[in-house]
Amino acid sequence: MHGLDSTLVAIATPAGRGGVGCVRLSGTTAHTIARALFRAAQPRSEPSASPCFGKFLDRAGQVLDHGYLVLFEQGRSYTGEPIAELWAHGSPAVLAEIVQAAVAQGAEPAGPGEFTYRALRHGRLDLARAEAVRDLIEARTRQQARIAFAQLEGALSHSLQPLRDSLIEWVARGEAAVEFVEEAETWLPAGSFLSAIESAQQQCERLLAGFARGRVLREGATVALIGQPNVGKSSIFNRLLDEERAIVTEVPGTTRDTIEALLDLDGIPVRLIDTAGLRATTELVEGEGVRRAELAREQADLVLLILDRSRALGTE
Repeated sequence: MHGLDSTLVAIATPAGRGGVGCVRLSGTTAHTIARALFRAAQPRSEPSASPCFGKFLDRAGQVLDHGYLVLFEQGRSYTGEPIAELWAHGSPAVLAEIVQAAVAQGAEPAGPGEFTYRALRHGRLDLARAEAVRDLIEARTRQQARIAFAQLEGALSHSLQPLRDSLIEWVARGEAAVEFVEEAETWLPAGSFLSAIESAQQQCERLLAGFARGRVLREGATVALIGQPNVGKSSIFNRLLDEERAIVTEVPGTTRDTIEALLDLDGIPVRLIDTAGLRATTELVEGEGVRRAELAREQADLVLLILDRSRALGTE
């Protein structure tokens, strides 16, 4: 993690090729460095928050690509610092060279999450919103993205703020009662401090009560299909995915290893696991498959036990 006095640079768009790619600079010298790497197509006194079209230069001062430069002033940017964004074509080679050219001008390569960390340090985000940025980036379903955006807009922060304000107030009143014991204005009615603590505890418990559901919505759930050999686990696995992902035959023990796939279930990302049939076996490969099936059963959030109605229930 770099100090707040340094200027950071990093590619801000996903890895790989694309039509457009962005290199972001954040820090006190961000605008100066960006201008050193840019030549405007039309003479203008100063690039501003309006996109300015021009050419980007490499470390040797040669023209590398053309695109847009956008400058954000301190206090009006994502991090709260001066920011410059250079929008070029999405070639990994071009973007990497722009980053290296910025480093040659004095910028420091940013680590994962450093732009958001600076936004946190400069008061642009609180901790709940900073975590929501990560959740929004990593969202795998539309429902996850909606929840993360609500958190980014302050849904959790607004719920926590009254609790935080109340605790700060009672800490101050408690300290005043101890420091100025002779002042009548600082006296606390008997039991009031304990009552305030109990009220805060109840608010915390109400927030924590939704943790399990929130974790599933945020991280997804793991569902394991468990059962004896040849009861239809792989058939159900394929049916849920609506594709022929697992091999299905009438031969018991066809599935020797766990097979996983991601399923979007009403906005919840579900990691669906098809497993080998559970039975006692001396066969080495099948035995390893059974071991992995049992491990999947232990670690899953939900286990679906698959039974064949044409068979009588056994002791297993």
